[in-house]
Amino acid sequence: MTMQLATTISHSGLATAERGSTRVREATRTQYGFLRHVHYFRAFAIVSILFAHLWELPIGHPDRPLLYPVRELLFHASTMYFLFISGFLFIHLSDNFDAKRYYRSKALYVLLPYTLLSTGIFCVKRGPTLGDSNALELLKDLGRTLLTGTAVGPYWYIPFAVITFLVSPLLLALPPRVFRWLCVLACPLPLLGTRTPSVTFPLCVYFFPVYLLGCLAATNYGAFTACVRAKRVPLILAAALSSVLLAALEAAPYSVGPVNVTDALFYIQKISLCFLLLEALQRWESRDARLLDSIATYSFAIYFTHPILASAELRLKVLSLLPNVEWLVVASSIALVPAILGVNLLLCAAAKRVLGQRSRYLIGV
Repeated sequence: MTMQLATTISHSGLATAERGSTRVREATRTQYGFLRHVHYFRAFAIVSILFAHLWELPIGHPDRPLLYPVRELLFHASTMYFLFISGFLFIHLSDNFDAKRYYRSKALYVLLPYTLLSTGIFCVKRGPTLGDSNALELLKDLGRTLLTGTAVGPYWYIPFAVITFLVSPLLLALPPRVFRWLCVLACPLPLLGTRTPSVTFPLCVYFFPVYLLGCLAATNYGAFTACVRAKRVPLILAAALSSVLLAALEAAPYSVGPVNVTDALFYIQKISLCFLLLEALQRWESRDARLLDSIATYSFAIYFTHPILASAELRLKVLSLLPNVEWLVVASSIALVPAILGVNLLLCAAAKRVLGQRSRYLIGV
């Protein structure tokens, strides 16, 4: 289904453009300006990611064994939403592209905050042993932490994002036909389920095609939207069937030979939902939803800071203070996630107000 959509979009979006240009950004991008519904989709993406990372139940709670499959089924691999948006916006905003300015902005507003926050987390974790550690070994450990994104769990994404930053400008120089076939041939690769816990070549094979699908959608968003509307029923069926199969597997890893079937199903589920939600959110293009706008605006800062604000120990401590009533603890565990989001959003907004433009060096926004 995904490959069929990619093929349809690429043919409709690039056929006429190929006659008059040799570069993707000049040949294929339609002028749409600011797309509010895409902006709102960023809010949906970060909320999904927060639920994947923060929804937890106390140890010993009778429903805790059910939490993992439910949470994974609903929210695992929500990073794909962010990746699709990133690819889309890279092409959509590529007018007057300047590679030097692009790399500089990524270095200052992504790598610098990542380095500062990761270093701070690294030092806190080392704590009182810092003074007793060999300086060279300490620097080596810090370097490994930064390269692998292991300061906290969600930071694995940044080293992978760096790879996309390095490669993305090359996409703009491709002839439209080459770019089209690159996207079409890449989109089935995540069906191999090659996701790994850390940044490796197999992980790039799993996630980078999602970025390329976002790029392809931006080359002719009208064709993308028309195609999604025409394929709405098959997409709904794909999302539903993949969800049923994931539920049957309890979202646990399951492999057939070299193929991780579970991760392949997550790809089908999340991409189908991504396409459907983007098309549905177009109805909100003229709607001013201030909360969604704020969450979307600070989504990257929230991604950076939520692991610091809400550790597992803190979340479980809060839940342990509640009366031992099963339904109350479950309801509170769900409500705790938007509560953390609200506090996180306020803190990011406060940092922006206090630091002004300098906040971008610390939290990326």
